[in-house]
Amino acid sequence: VFGSQSQNLVYASPDGTSGAPLFRALVTNDIPLLNQNTSGTAANITASSNSPICAGQTLNISATSDQPTATYSWSGPNNFSSTSLSPIISNVTTAANGTYTLTATYSGCTSTTSTTIVVNSPSTISTSNNGPLCQNQTLNLIGTSSQSTATYNWSGPNNFSSTSLSPSIANVTSAANGTYTLTATYSGCVSTSSTTVTINSTTAPTISTSSNSPVCSGQTITLNGTSNQPLATYNWTGPNNFSSTSLSTSISNATTANSGVFTLTATYNGCSNISTTSVVVN
Repeated sequence: VFGSQSQNLVYASPDGTSGAPLFRALVTNDIPLLNQNTSGTAANITASSNSPICAGQTLNISATSDQPTATYSWSGPNNFSSTSLSPIISNVTTAANGTYTLTATYSGCTSTTSTTIVVNSPSTISTSNNGPLCQNQTLNLIGTSSQSTATYNWSGPNNFSSTSLSPSIANVTSAANGTYTLTATYSGCVSTSSTTVTINSTTAPTISTSSNSPVCSGQTITLNGTSNQPLATYNWTGPNNFSSTSLSTSISNATTANSGVFTLTATYNGCSNISTTSVVVN
């Protein structure tokens, strides 16, 4: 292309057709045409992300472009849009799942690329226990989970560990006092919950019960209790609204309404134990 400039005018030849060349002055409207991307090449772009991630984490959508002066437009699920080349979404939810599309525009030419995002939900868990307990009783750690296929790990005092959702510890001592933490893992997402266990220093009374059963109607039922803790308090309960606070007690003029199971509860320093005995009245 031939060109020259004289007195602030620029002259250009036509597009190479045969015949005598003709020339004309360029006007203002011609200038944008000289700046166009005459190669017709769109920006070369790629897209990726840190997916899969868990709900509550930060989603990083990454893109590359060989044309730094291009303009960008992202679109995606949950009405997402952005003009950044590599946008970030904080505290994502499962509503962010899906395909994200990047459109790059460079000198009138557009190019697109996409990336798929997966946001997993961690298992929702809770923990509790059957405390407070006394020495030598059984501690039950109770876990609940919204995802039955999650994997679990308990950790706690005295080097305790378990992979059960709701484990038990028999014959606990004061060494079991403290905080127990359950960790649940599901689809790579981790959630935790804790529960605090209290073990009293007192041991529950050791008791046993018996009776003179079977007896006949009109006879006396004798309920016998034994205890290794004389300072304990006692409470009997049984059929026909029976109750007594004696360690050993009796029921005169028994009837068939007195047949059934009688339960003795012994309590010492907040620690309790129970024992039962069956009575038959003929």
